[in-house]
Amino acid sequence: MRKFRKLKIPAHAHALARQMTGIQNTVRCGIADLADRSGVSKTAIHNWRHTNVPRVSDLQACLNALGYELVIRRIGE
Repeated sequence: MRKFRKLKIPAHAHALARQMTGIQNTVRCGIADLADRSGVSKTAIHNWRHTNVPRVSDLQACLNALGYELVIRRIGE
């Protein structure tokens, strides 16, 4: 595992990307390690925090690699 450096969470990033970055910081998993584990490119993961909105399939792969799952539920539950 590579040396971990806490990731900044930009306020303008997509809400799901912000939450996933928070999870990365909690489990101490950097972008390169997450890319290796999930099969999603480092560039894509990096760009979610700055310019792009994550694709559902890529976000799901990354969350699964971190030990989380993407769930749809009714509002208010």
